[in-house]
Amino acid sequence: MGSRCGPGANLLLAVLGLLGGCAAVGPAYEPESLALPEAYDAPLPALFQADESADPWWQRFDDPLLARLVEQGLTQNLDLQTAASRVREARAAAQGAGAQGELNLGGQVQRQENSQPTGDAARSTTSAGLDLTALWDLDLFGRQQRTREAALAALARERALEREVTRITAAEIARGYVTLRAGERQLALTRESAALQRQTLALVEQRSAAGLAPELDLIRARAAVATLEATLGPLRAQVRQQRNGLAILLGQHPGALPLKMPPVVAIPAAATGAAIPAPAEAIRRRPDVQAAEFRIVAAVAEVGVATADLYPRLSLQGSLGAAFLSTGGADVVQSTLASVGLLVDMPLLDGGTRRAAVTQAEERVMQAALTYRGTVLAALGEVESALLAHAGASEQQAGLEQAVADNRRAFAQSRELYVQGLLGFISVLDSQRQLTASLQQLAQAELARSLSVIDVFTAVGGSPAPPRPAPALAE
Repeated sequence: MGSRCGPGANLLLAVLGLLGGCAAVGPAYEPESLALPEAYDAPLPALFQADESADPWWQRFDDPLLARLVEQGLTQNLDLQTAASRVREARAAAQGAGAQGELNLGGQVQRQENSQPTGDAARSTTSAGLDLTALWDLDLFGRQQRTREAALAALARERALEREVTRITAAEIARGYVTLRAGERQLALTRESAALQRQTLALVEQRSAAGLAPELDLIRARAAVATLEATLGPLRAQVRQQRNGLAILLGQHPGALPLKMPPVVAIPAAATGAAIPAPAEAIRRRPDVQAAEFRIVAAVAEVGVATADLYPRLSLQGSLGAAFLSTGGADVVQSTLASVGLLVDMPLLDGGTRRAAVTQAEERVMQAALTYRGTVLAALGEVESALLAHAGASEQQAGLEQAVADNRRAFAQSRELYVQGLLGFISVLDSQRQLTASLQQLAQAELARSLSVIDVFTAVGGSPAPPRPAPALAE
């Protein structure tokens, strides 16, 4: 339909005026309201009652190598790079979501030569055209608005998931490093125990050569040395496996981690503490909880998109064209054509398909809300479990420290009594085995305690983060 100005322009202004008075259909997002406990059920150890600090939690271990590895991993980890790529993908999708119109420009040029049978000079014809087309969707019921809201919520969710991968990656690197150092510590303890057992074997050999000890004592002493040395191979293999696992977390190939590290004197432990936030604040910090909430925001917006499909869709379509024709000389014929139209897409009968789509979208909101609640409960459970594990490991470590001290004294006394001929070798062997076992158990308890500290800091969302804004819908 062609038109110049007048009634068509007036109709366009009237329709555009309607746009300002229409609101987007569908529900508006309302934040989930959950009753959270004011305090944790598990007791808070003194380590987690200190003043809060803005420093990353891994720096509290006072281990420069640990801090360096975590920071390196946060730039090189492949999962983090993948998460960053997903954020860029979601950002690109959000930039094009909810677009209401488009403007296109096209043109063409054609030249034709016509030869004359009478021998006259050939005549040439040159034609050119230029077309400008526009399409604008009148978002009377907010379909484009809701589409953009859903896309922006999806972008916010991907950003939260990127922070979640950061939280998990930092914890995995720290756990891998502490586990590696604990493996090295166990290997060193086993070597020390084997060296001590060889000293005992030398003592038994001297007493056996002097006829002061039976051959049975010598056989038992040799078996004890062989048993300890047999455990060195698996421990060395385990340490290498832990190194390879840590290298992969850092985005490197197995074996890339330097084999020589500063000698481990003790398993890394938190040198200073930090206060952990109350349950509500801990939940607010958790990126996985934030991602679950943004999933609700996107689902609510998609209900609006489905609801808008129940209403008519109006679009303005216009075009402006210009044509130029030159025949032979410089004569130019010029023509222009302008048109504007109103397209209406009104659902009349679809067998309930659109209404069913709204119901499906509403159910997805319910599913997202249930997932959010489950994520919150799981997050609280992680904090409680980590606190209980820390309390248990701390008690175990204190008891084993006393056991190691007692076993050292028992071994020293049994060895002295054996040299004096007042005690049989089996008692010496038993006391040394108990000392070796308690040393290994203490190392395991120290590892469990350090891992529980990592788990506590990770469960409460990692390092303190700036306040998270409400699920905003602006880029």
